Amino acid sequence: MTTCDIIQVINISKNFGQTIALDQVSFTIKEGETLCIIGMSGSGKSTLLKMINQLLLPSKGQIIFDGKNIESFVPIELRRQIGYVLQQPALFPHWTIRKNIGLVPRLLNWPSEKIQKRIDELLQLMQLPSGHFADRYPSQLSGGQQQRVGIARALAARPKAMLYDEPFSSLDPMTRSDLRKEVLYLKKNLNITNVFVTHHIREAFSLGDKVLILHKGRKIQHGTPDEIRSQPANEFVTEFIKTGYEE
Repeated sequence: MTTCDIIQVINISKNFGQTIALDQVSFTIKEGETLCIIGMSGSGKSTLLKMINQLLLPSKGQIIFDGKNIESFVPIELRRQIGYVLQQPALFPHWTIRKNIGLVPRLLNWPSEKIQKRIDELLQLMQLPSGHFADRYPSQLSGGQQQRVGIARALAARPKAMLYDEPFSSLDPMTRSDLRKEVLYLKKNLNITNVFVTHHIREAFSLGDKVLILHKGRKIQHGTPDEIRSQPANEFVTEFIKTGYEE
């Protein structure tokens, strides 16, 4: 069975006043595929990610999600189909882990029993057994555990796609490595589309089925990690990859 394109980005440009953040960027993402977006600071990575769920609107071009122009969606309805994981998980500090994860299912009026079952399932998936963690508060968890809860919350309503905006950048190297393994595990076991922004090339090449390299708002190369390694589009890509692997 062939997979279809769930996200199509068509000649997207984004201006902030006189500043061009993105310039005619196009690519597609197939259902179940993981795309990693990399580039230097200011290349437009996070801007692009925010446009996929309508946190920002394009100045030109269009984005198609699941066959529909995203601008035809009511933003809140679109965002309930797209999980979003930030650098800081932004958990509600006065809510238990159980209540934090159950936020979107409650907004969708899921039955209580279904919500609790989903919370327990996700905590188990994220290696945070419900009996030990569900009734704790965010301040009682480590940074890595909080980010696991952030991922669980984004997955709670069974979204069709997940967006990750440098979710591990504030974590220590060991925790970062552990969470990278968690994301690979989720990728293997859940048929979900992922868009992952990072400035770590090794991370992008280990997580991504495809990698998109941006530079100064423009698409420089888009392909599999092997394609980019073996056939870099230009000298910038060659040096960028080399520098990343020397970190």
